[in-house]
Amino acid sequence: MQMTDDRDERPRSSAARRPRITVGELRERMLDAALAMVADAGGLTVSLAHLNMEEIIRTAGVPRSSVYREWDTKEDFYVELMIALTAPDPAQSAGFDAETMRLANSVISDNTHRLTCEEGRRAVLYEAIRVGAKRNYQALSGSLKYQTITALVAALPAFEHQQRAQITAAMNTTERFFTGRMEMFYKSLLPRVGFRMKPGLTELQLATAGASIIEGMARRNSTTPERVNTPVRYPGIDGEIVDWHLAALTLVGVIEFMLEPIPGWVAANPAQSSPGRR
Repeated sequence: MQMTDDRDERPRSSAARRPRITVGELRERMLDAALAMVADAGGLTVSLAHLNMEEIIRTAGVPRSSVYREWDTKEDFYVELMIALTAPDPAQSAGFDAETMRLANSVISDNTHRLTCEEGRRAVLYEAIRVGAKRNYQALSGSLKYQTITALVAALPAFEHQQRAQITAAMNTTERFFTGRMEMFYKSLLPRVGFRMKPGLTELQLATAGASIIEGMARRNSTTPERVNTPVRYPGIDGEIVDWHLAALTLVGVIEFMLEPIPGWVAANPAQSSPGRR
């Protein structure tokens, strides 16, 4: 992404010299100021035109000369900003957020009486997916970080090869973080309802498939929301017709294909809550 260096486009301030700051403080204040500007703008756009280097410097309150000693050009700073924008943040909802996991776990805790037979366990698992997938979709669709990452993916071709590789590596780290968290969640949840992955399949593959479903629906929410958000009327945990989000129904189809009951699993026996695979 070619950007001009505007170091000489504005006159230097005649104000009194600011106290010297450390490189670490300089970097932190500049990146914090830019991140705040992105948030105030409602996320990153496909273009960086709404970000002004001089305004970032003023907002950060750092010496202009120090900024350009640390970053030779605006482009160098923007690449580092892109990497900071993609950094994983467990508190953010761009991934399997804590509320999604809490809701799914609550479904299981509230329905332990149904875990005495395979049919009941399957109904509880599907209800956890119905509730959790809807929440995850809503959280992701409204996530500033997710919207920013989506815009950044669209902007990647405009960057030069080395810069694109740096940003892609950072995004890969974030993706691995969130799918890894989903993988651990499935490893914890499935044995509680007497299910496991079929031979040759893994929880990481399930997490990757689930993330792809939720993210795909979230993208379509911006173009065809009526298709994505119109509830599907389908039987729920009690057999009565309830509202399902399309993402949840799709995920149930994947789970049906990838999981199998644990032979001999008994809910009342803690020793059988997480047996090994055959």
